[in-house]
Amino acid sequence: QTGKILRFKKYTYTDTQGTGIEAFSFLMPSDWKFEGGMRWILDNPVMPSATAFRVYNPNGRDEFEVFETHSYFWTNNLQLLGMFPPGSKYFGSVVKKPVTAQSALRNIILSEQRKRLPDLKVMKDENLQQLPQALNAGKQAQGFGTSGATGAKLRISYTHNGVPMEEEFYAVVEQFSFPVQGMLTTTYNTMWFVDYIFSFKGEKGKLENSTKIFQTITSSFKLNPKWYAKYNNIIEYMAQQQIRQIHSVGEFSRMMS
Repeated sequence: QTGKILRFKKYTYTDTQGTGIEAFSFLMPSDWKFEGGMRWILDNPVMPSATAFRVYNPNGRDEFEVFETHSYFWTNNLQLLGMFPPGSKYFGSVVKKPVTAQSALRNIILSEQRKRLPDLKVMKDENLQQLPQALNAGKQAQGFGTSGATGAKLRISYTHNGVPMEEEFYAVVEQFSFPVQGMLTTTYNTMWFVDYIFSFKGEKGKLENSTKIFQTITSSFKLNPKWYAKYNNIIEYMAQQQIRQIHSVGEFSRMMS
């Protein structure tokens, strides 16, 4: 109606550090900037690659940000917990009791990313179960063990460089538990992740004006299936290396005995 046209361009990110091929693409306003990317974590066979980036308006306050997935491990095996207490790492994942997406957003993500901002206030903190459903998250158990997911939204306000801001965070917590048969009893190990973490930010009172832009960015995001296939091959290779290492340690222990 006003005659104003908003132009978008396709942005393609290439995984230069790892596979050397296109990893993902999405649409962004033609005059916006991209910053960040992908890094490889070779001590974590469960999640060897992590992505974090932001897409922002260089002439304004609007910004879309994606945060790295957090991977965690938990077990009810007290002997294993004695060797790997909470806060330590178990095969690259931090040992921590599972929490909901609401708790993860408020107590993990918010405290990591925005804790030093002045006048920080939580305006809205709610469960968003339709988010994992829309993403088809938490359904990977496929008959072995149990799985599930929770979703959440967190809206905050704060002051940045003297400007009042508003920001909405979204996240999903996925959880996968599987039985481990011991000599006397069966225990359960749990792998859980805080993933699909992203946020929209803008000047206070103007965040809703950019909703269509943020929706276009998120809905146009596409993961390259060729990159994902290579990623899964790397995960399988790293897992096999870990199994060989464990087997070697076991053989050494028997020789020592």
